Amino acid sequence: METKNQLPYFPDELIIQILLRLPVKSLIR
Repeated sequence: METKNQLPYFPDELIIQILLRLPVKSLIR
C-alpha cells in the first residue's frame, strides 16, 4: 500500500537544515 499522492518523506536532517537556515536568512534580511 504505497501512498504516491502524499509528498515524499523528508529526512530529519533536511528539515533541521531548513529550520536553521530560515532564521539565519531572516536575521540577515
